Amino acid sequence: MQKSSSKMSLPNHLIGKNINEIPTPALVVDLPTLRSNLVAMQKLVSEYGKLLRPHVKTHKSSAVARLQLEAGAVGVTCSTVGEAEAMAVAGIRDILVANQVVTPDKLERLVRLLETSEIKFSLDSLFGIEVAEAVAQQHGCIFEVLVEVDTGGNRCGAQSPQETVALVQRIQASRSLHFGGIQAYYGGTSYIQDQVERQRVVTASDQGLRKVLEAVRQVCDIPRVSGAGTGNARFHLVDGLLTEIQSGSYVYSDTTYHELAPEYQSALFVLSTVISRPVESRFILDAGLKSMGAEFSDPELVRYPHLKEYVFNEEHLQWQVDREPSPQIGEKVLIIPSHCCTTVNLHRLIFVAQDGKVVDIWEIDAF
Repeated sequence: MQKSSSKMSLPNHLIGKNINEIPTPALVVDLPTLRSNLVAMQKLVSEYGKLLRPHVKTHKSSAVARLQLEAGAVGVTCSTVGEAEAMAVAGIRDILVANQVVTPDKLERLVRLLETSEIKFSLDSLFGIEVAEAVAQQHGCIFEVLVEVDTGGNRCGAQSPQETVALVQRIQASRSLHFGGIQAYYGGTSYIQDQVERQRVVTASDQGLRKVLEAVRQVCDIPRVSGAGTGNARFHLVDGLLTEIQSGSYVYSDTTYHELAPEYQSALFVLSTVISRPVESRFILDAGLKSMGAEFSDPELVRYPHLKEYVFNEEHLQWQVDREPSPQIGEKVLIIPSHCCTTVNLHRLIFVAQDGKVVDIWEIDAF
């Protein structure tokens, strides 16, 4: 298992301080809003009698993952072996790597995790199955493997019910592999703006998945069908094919999800300082592309949402002032990023706030 050579030293002297005393740029999470978002998603999934296995790629923090488990999640979903290692080190047992793990070096890292956690991962090829089987045989262990199915995203996944069945049967024929279910994630549907069109595309995707499940059930039971994101979870739940939901962005939300899933409120902010105001019509912040993701939509200044025109640089974010009020040089401002997942990945610490005060500091430990 790969571990950091030294434990990060946390600036605990800031606990109890006003968030404006945090050096910038920095990630700030509003704890009450985070907890509210956790409850909202867990309630939705539970109402449909399904399980929640949230994706840690959004927050990359074992501290947040533990809060999700306390709220009712059955386990976690990871994108990388590194994320799985961090979750295992933190004592989380039920871990799914919802990605292809097809090289011996990464598979051997998963072998070590089996000592403390229940590890599952996805495959979509005979090549991957054979490599996983060889590593498992070498170490005398059994890997639990999900077969990934392409349900419309045109990324990873078996391309037909027949191919899926063939892969499942190959896994079943191995003494070193155990069939763990179907991975079916089509993330692109989360970002369809029109709700009616989003529901239509999700339903069409699930119709294809239904054919796969019917074919696989002709040869064996399916332990789990796992998938869905924050923007499409509700529609997948209505269709009823998925047994567990992998949503991630609901924990923090962002300006993109303000429109896509307004039931989840912004809990994640980038704290930044106005470091320059060379002319009255422009101010510059110390948080640029190296501090927040810039995909999908526009960032928003919390106290100045009327200011819309901006330009990103690596270490700067320039804002135009077309009307007042506007922040002055030296002022600290909170920014809602456009994409929470690619914002978190740029930081190492989360300053946890309540009522404008720092109440805790969490490490972003899953890389």
